[in-house]
Amino acid sequence: METKNYLKLFITICILLSNFLIINAQEIKLIGFNITENNELDIVKWSAGSTAYDISTHSTIQSVYMGTSTFDVRSGKFYVNAIQYDSGEYQNKLFSYDTNSQIVTVSPQSSIYNGGSEVDMESGLVYSYDFTDPNNPEFKMFNPSTQAITTLGVINFDSFRSYYHDSSCFDSNLKIFYFTVLKEDGIKELVTVNVNSQPFSYTILPIPDSIFVDFYGLEFSNKTNKIYTMSNDSYEFGTPFSVKIGILNPLDATVSTIVDMVDTPGYEMGNKTFDQETNSYIFVGVDAVGDRHLKVVNTVTGIVDNLPLPSEYILEFECDNSIFAVSKYGVLGVNENITTTFSISPNPTRDFLKVNYDGVVLNYSIIDVMGKIVASDNLTTNNTIDVNELSNGMYILKITTDNEILTKKFIVN
Repeated sequence: METKNYLKLFITICILLSNFLIINAQEIKLIGFNITENNELDIVKWSAGSTAYDISTHSTIQSVYMGTSTFDVRSGKFYVNAIQYDSGEYQNKLFSYDTNSQIVTVSPQSSIYNGGSEVDMESGLVYSYDFTDPNNPEFKMFNPSTQAITTLGVINFDSFRSYYHDSSCFDSNLKIFYFTVLKEDGIKELVTVNVNSQPFSYTILPIPDSIFVDFYGLEFSNKTNKIYTMSNDSYEFGTPFSVKIGILNPLDATVSTIVDMVDTPGYEMGNKTFDQETNSYIFVGVDAVGDRHLKVVNTVTGIVDNLPLPSEYILEFECDNSIFAVSKYGVLGVNENITTTFSISPNPTRDFLKVNYDGVVLNYSIIDVMGKIVASDNLTTNNTIDVNELSNGMYILKITTDNEILTKKFIVN
């Protein structure tokens, strides 16, 4: 009898945890591409689990390079390497979409051999590696404010290496870029680059037993300071297909499995991301009969949530981790070149906020720690905001002016 009671309690806890994950998943903001009926690409934004888009904007590009997208939380811009038909020919371009202004920008792209791009959440700098020379790939830094591209150094391999699309991640706390490569003998290696090291330096470690694995997709949690992997067993060795989520130790490149999804033998390359606030590894999984689901894997509990997709043709989606970045790294301004005075008082507060800004504020919004907008309006004539109805806790105030968007944290108690 006592055993049955424990079993019932265990099942109840699992159901509660699953429901909690679904609630959190609905607050996860995603951005990517949708292929229209006319085979055109639209940039789309939606919440995980929703079957409708919040925003859909025509992109003007014809196709994208798999696994090259990234999202800049400081500027709110979504980047991807793309192909555009221009002047009678198809050209390599760097596609950028500003989620604040909804402006699309397409710039010349110097190389199509970009194995992966990652953004430093704190500085907004974009790092990538260029495999034009597979034995000596260049490691580069892109500054979105100045549009300047700087080669930080060259990684010298002792023999031929090939790279994986969608297999890189960035530690914004220690400023470390990680990516994996493939040797001709089937062994996978972890390459670690400290982007601030002078002179330029890196390490290369073989991943144990990696010859039995097809692919390692990497994501970094700036909350838990861990590298999370997505992989599956190689078909060459006769093992049943299943997608595995695990943790990679950067000191010895060993991988430990968190969850083995035996009901999910496949995944879509280029369709994975990571939500920093909920520590969720997110990807499009394919089951045994070919049905596709948005898989939200809680890397702390190991619970997997199967959510619907808003379209059958979603490409290169990323998670908008702006709210996490604000709370973790401080105030993020869209335009770093504009100097403004922006402050709020009192902080903490109970009844109202006074906005001090040396310009014209068009409107404001208040965002809770889950990323939900709980209030929005135009400012009053004396620049005060009533917060009396808000529950105790931390919030983010976002103000929109005629040339920038600024944010600050505040506490209600």
